[in-house]
Amino acid sequence: MRIVERLRSSKSSRQIIFSTHNANLVVNGDADKVVSMVATVAEDRLPAGTTHVRVEVDGAIETPRVREAVTRIMEGGLEAFDLRARKYGVEGAQRP
Repeated sequence: MRIVERLRSSKSSRQIIFSTHNANLVVNGDADKVVSMVATVAEDRLPAGTTHVRVEVDGAIETPRVREAVTRIMEGGLEAFDLRARKYGVEGAQRP
């Protein structure tokens, strides 16, 4: 939580760009823009030193497709996202 607190307090005075596999940091840190990337080729099938990824979604946390991507990987899933959404006044994720 200390990392999240630092992110939230610092973002008002500077731009912060970081990469994480932890969706909780994205939601709790109140990210303004989210870019979710996915592999297009299994890692074990790539020639050494190459990568193949594509942008899955790109946008604000309020965007339905971004919320869906975040909740898919977030610890606690949809319920955890909805809890945070209520706290921050964001419409909850769409249920399938």
